[in-house]
Amino acid sequence: MGDPGSLASDPVVVIGAGLTGGLISLALARLGLDVIQVAPASPKTGASASGLSYGSLSLGTTGLTWRSLERLHGPLGWTACGIKLHDRGWLGRRLTLAGSRVDGPTLMAALPKALAAAGVQQRPALVQGLEAGPAGGWRLHLGAPPLGAPPLGVSILEARQVVLAAGAGCLGLWPPLARQLGISWAGVLALEINPRTNPWLRQVARGRLLLNQKEQRLGLEDQASCLAQDRWIVDASAAPWGPKGVLVGQISLVQPLEAPRRAPDPHRMEERLRQGLQEWDPQMASLGGTYRQVPVAFGLQGRALVGPVPGAPGLWTFTGFRSPFSTAPPRAAQLAASLAATLTNQEPQP
Repeated sequence: MGDPGSLASDPVVVIGAGLTGGLISLALARLGLDVIQVAPASPKTGASASGLSYGSLSLGTTGLTWRSLERLHGPLGWTACGIKLHDRGWLGRRLTLAGSRVDGPTLMAALPKALAAAGVQQRPALVQGLEAGPAGGWRLHLGAPPLGAPPLGVSILEARQVVLAAGAGCLGLWPPLARQLGISWAGVLALEINPRTNPWLRQVARGRLLLNQKEQRLGLEDQASCLAQDRWIVDASAAPWGPKGVLVGQISLVQPLEAPRRAPDPHRMEERLRQGLQEWDPQMASLGGTYRQVPVAFGLQGRALVGPVPGAPGLWTFTGFRSPFSTAPPRAAQLAASLAATLTNQEPQP
């Protein structure tokens, strides 16, 4: 791990193997820092939040940041696309807005190669616990690696600087974040092949996003601190997924912040999702796609958690983004500069 008396000589450990973990790892490596990336021990949902995301960039976002990232690291799944706001009636069906998106499966397939090329060490292990070290820094308790990965050499990894970029997995590793971080259970219908059986699916086959003019999920997240019982909404939408597939709809369920965190019944969630889609298009509601759900972290009051954790020297957060594909790339560069400045006792450059 280098000279224990020198912060700058130690690798920075990033916990998180998805979008945010990949972005901050690449940003740190671009500044010349040694980086080790590991994954958290997350709930066994069988799916990746990044891999199941629509990957849409906010309207008005040009995609310049993603194009810059691709010039540095190769193709990451960014593409220009048209957007149909289907809930605007006749105008929504006729008008196609200019937008862009990042394809989740393409990104997740490309990240390991980009990280390796940037010099990031990718450890095939799961972080099951995090604790302050007896002489400063942090101790990461590592569990068995994923199936098929090489055997794990050590069970404890020590680090001076740790970045939590694991989405919902951050709460299991550092519970005090619950005062700032909420969890939404998001579910979609995933089809490996787009059947193109109606006009909406044919629009998706042309690479277009079908969205609501106003995404209800954001309003639900804003109510998180006031909820006394589970609340959910369904956003009727659809997007391309991988080379030939399609994601349909999104149900978002938020539980009261003080309630025990538990995964909702997937069968009940799928039923609610299909009921919500029925109001948009009965044929979309009856598609034979596979229902998949994942926990998604969001910052309370719409604030992403980016920066040092108060009272925990050397621990940083990079999670809770509302529109992560739009907002996380520039924030990754900012956090990397702040962390590097801390290591070298310099002020970050504007």
